[in-house]
Amino acid sequence: MALQREGHVLLIGLNRPHKRDAVDRAMLADLSRAYGVLESDPSVRAGVLYAQGKHFTAGLDLIDVGPGIASGELCRALGSANVRLAARSGANVWLAARSAYRR
Repeated sequence: MALQREGHVLLIGLNRPHKRDAVDRAMLADLSRAYGVLESDPSVRAGVLYAQGKHFTAGLDLIDVGPGIASGELCRALGSANVRLAARSGANVWLAARSAYRR
């Protein structure tokens, strides 16, 4: 995952194009850290989530995260404060930008 700042904006790039940017455990951890930056840094006013490949995301990588979902371990981990932040509204703005479709 690519994480960079441009002024007051935090840019978060999904970077698993070989898997159509399907979200695995590592990406979930990276997203959690990015949400933490957005919440804790008052100079960040907005976050933009985008794909570096030609697909925005295929969703969860079930081969990677499926066992954690089945055991409940991943569900408990998703209850962390940073992940809950993604679901609540706050002072900061999140944008999701899909990548351009190319044939």
